[in-house]
Amino acid sequence: GEKMPIILKAYQDISNKQVIANVFSNLLADPAGDRITNDYVLTLTDEELMIEQIGYSEWGAVPEVRQTKCLKRDKIENVRLEDENKIVIKTTNDPKEMVFLYKAPQKEFAQKLCQEFLKE
Repeated sequence: GEKMPIILKAYQDISNKQVIANVFSNLLADPAGDRITNDYVLTLTDEELMIEQIGYSEWGAVPEVRQTKCLKRDKIENVRLEDENKIVIKTTNDPKEMVFLYKAPQKEFAQKLCQEFLKE
């Protein structure tokens, strides 16, 4: 039986360039302007964790997916929560960790996502 995907809306602190570069090295600035995209949707399915980078069109109203990174579950070493609002994802093939921030209402989803990667 397939579980429902776990969806976490997250964002990154734009001042932390290294973190953004780590997720999407090729597209930092929004092509529609110079605003750096820092909204993400993390979706965990049975097979993989999908990280979607959300951008906004020139009109600023309509969010659109700029690019997507898919991580197979077995490539994810661990996921942990830090502070009150941080989720940290460590993959097996990258020494750098990906850090995302989330707002308080998203906490239960962050916790669920984290629990999926707790080693038995």
